[in-house]
Amino acid sequence: MTINTELPDDPRPQQRMQAILTFLVFAAGMTVACLGIFNYEKVSSPIMNATMYFLRRSEHARELLGSKITYDGLFPWIYGEVNTMKGMVDCTTSICGDKSSALMVLKAEKKADDKFTIIQWLLIGENGEVVDLTNDASVDLFF
Repeated sequence: MTINTELPDDPRPQQRMQAILTFLVFAAGMTVACLGIFNYEKVSSPIMNATMYFLRRSEHARELLGSKITYDGLFPWIYGEVNTMKGMVDCTTSICGDKSSALMVLKAEKKADDKFTIIQWLLIGENGEVVDLTNDASVDLFF
């Protein structure tokens, strides 16, 4: 028996492209979710909480930023390493207050007595003004 009609197109190439596109969307979503989770861990770490506590009480920071000092933006982002297990903190983040915004640079290390020692803690204002918070007498730097 012979049938003289053409066979339908193979549906597998379309399904393969749809599967590849679905995988790429899934991989991008998982990457964004993981980056958000890792950044949330940095923002909510005890070191960053203590830093923000001391920053809000610093007279120099209040002169530069004003009151109501907090992370800048809807989703604060911390660039760099905040690793309390290794004893390494080397990060930067945007901070804002009532008056202006600034970039906070924090470098600290954990010493043998299990206390963090701040090596560098700077606020770099929008106008380029640099405030060294390690020399601020109004802040008691003990972690």
